[in-house]
Amino acid sequence: EHALLCLVRPRTWLRFATWLPEETGMWYAFIAPDALQQLRWGSLTFGTNRGDTLAVTYRLEIPPNGRRTQPIIRNETLYITVTDPHHGARIIVDLLHHLPDGHPLNVTGPAQHSSQTAP
Repeated sequence: EHALLCLVRPRTWLRFATWLPEETGMWYAFIAPDALQQLRWGSLTFGTNRGDTLAVTYRLEIPPNGRRTQPIIRNETLYITVTDPHHGARIIVDLLHHLPDGHPLNVTGPAQHSSQTAP
């Protein structure tokens, strides 16, 4: 299993908009190699900020609990913006490590995504 850890620092935009306190801090995702569906490398624009970004799509299984007897299975996509493209390359290499033989994984790049358009 791979662990992706990210730090979201409190920020403001034009001293008006801020991150919600519950959205700042350390964020993490645990991804099993056989759950990887797609890796896309490109850039992401959010407002006036633009950065090199890796989109990681993986299958998430939420086990049954309480009254729900069946697991919930859905695809999730994480967008990881890096300060240096070499950091993104290291993340890709790590995610590809222990990938099962013959596992279908779609790897693409570069792509453009914007906060104004759907990815």
